[in-house]
Amino acid sequence: MRIGSLVCTALIMFTGTSVADENGQITKSYPVADLVVPFATPPVKTTPFGTFRPVDTPTDCPTPPPDFRKNVDALTGVVAQTICPPSWQSAGGKGTISFNTKQLAVVIRNTPDVHAAVAELLETLRKLQDKSTPQVVMEFRIIDMASECYTRFQDGKEEKKHEFLSDVQVQKFLEFVQGDRRANVLSAPKVTTFSGRQAIIQIGEQIVLPPVPAAGLQAILPKSAPEVAELGFRLTVTPEVSADRKLVTMEIGHETANCTRIGIDENEHRAEIERSECTFAWMVPVGKTLMISGPERMQEVRTEFGAPILSKIPYVNRLFKNVGVGRELRRQVILVTCRVIESE
Repeated sequence: MRIGSLVCTALIMFTGTSVADENGQITKSYPVADLVVPFATPPVKTTPFGTFRPVDTPTDCPTPPPDFRKNVDALTGVVAQTICPPSWQSAGGKGTISFNTKQLAVVIRNTPDVHAAVAELLETLRKLQDKSTPQVVMEFRIIDMASECYTRFQDGKEEKKHEFLSDVQVQKFLEFVQGDRRANVLSAPKVTTFSGRQAIIQIGEQIVLPPVPAAGLQAILPKSAPEVAELGFRLTVTPEVSADRKLVTMEIGHETANCTRIGIDENEHRAEIERSECTFAWMVPVGKTLMISGPERMQEVRTEFGAPILSKIPYVNRLFKNVGVGRELRRQVILVTCRVIESE
């Protein structure tokens, strides 16, 4: 039996008991957000140093959707119909059951025996819910590389937006990336989520844009807070496991923001930030690796070259080193491998 959708581990509340009344009844509150409200997964954030927060450590309780009351009614109905039905007011008894919307909890007033049965029933429902929803482990490798290098890896073949790779092909591609000094492995997170639950990976940094030159009275007025731009990319993934547990349908959204140029003149403060987004949907066999080629973008690239040894000596290296700044087409390539974990 499946009453709700997913588990909310962020809700922490005390279910203290009250003193029994003259009828021997006590009041208890049972958190049931995991049984009645779908869960919103927080993002996995990766810093420039490569650390990230696991997807299963939420910080916020889910906001109930408009139709979540039907799940509440189903849950309270199961409780009233299966646990000592004559004891509830609906059947002429003195026990009550209600729902606290703010705490997302069922509030029950009844005898201790009924409370013990309610606790056992809720535990059983949670076990059934966990068994019916498989977990998906997604291993990502997110690589930023020049489009020319990606085309060279394709060896002149028709460029594909996506393709499935064997383990040997994955190893060959990673060795190719390691041999190209212009390629950069941005991150390699491993994310575990439930089938049907969205996972978010966000990698990037914040840059402070230079202030606009002030003139006249503006120069003596208090300065406003500096403008901050968020750069990087955001990946949203929603896996859905097939009934035979052999395929994973993946809906992937890819958003990027890159600063291509920052400039200042007397009248204008310019920051050229290029943004792009696209969505994909594929069916991935369990255990196979899907390679996704993101959209191309133009990016400013700084290159240093010079004599092998002399260009590394401080101060002296200025005489033996050249720095080139240019623009080249780049793209992000994403490798993702899915595996399914069955609940015991």
